[in-house]
Amino acid sequence: MKSALRALRFALFLGFVLTIVPTVIGCGHKAMWRTFPAQGELVTITPMQAYVQGRRMYVRVTVINRSNEPITIIRDAVRIVLPDARVIGRSTGSTSTHAPYTVMSGGAQAVYVDFLAEGFNWNDMGLANVDFSQAILIRGAMINVEPVRIER
Repeated sequence: MKSALRALRFALFLGFVLTIVPTVIGCGHKAMWRTFPAQGELVTITPMQAYVQGRRMYVRVTVINRSNEPITIIRDAVRIVLPDARVIGRSTGSTSTHAPYTVMSGGAQAVYVDFLAEGFNWNDMGLANVDFSQAILIRGAMINVEPVRIER
């Protein structure tokens, strides 16, 4: 009987530890970053949110097409440039949708991308630039757009 009671107490304690400790140490916590809009000759990129959760940086923007023609947004071509000039490509996964977006003249499109930290920690970075320069096309040609600046 005593061993059964001890096992029950241990199971309750273990359940408590496995439930509470990850919350206390910040697992699953979103570390928000400040964002700054970017202008291009033919598009505006308005950031909605940037945050780190675990090893991933999530960036959500709205791309507004100010041109007289449709634009194509290729999310797999979005990159993030770190302060030490390392370039990180968009994360890929088996459930990610990677089809390009087409945005008509005057239209807008929400674009969500994420980047996986490999060999570094996002918390060690003070800033980064999200580079859309190869990701937004008109008639198959890249257009000039400044990066979206993000800061901790």
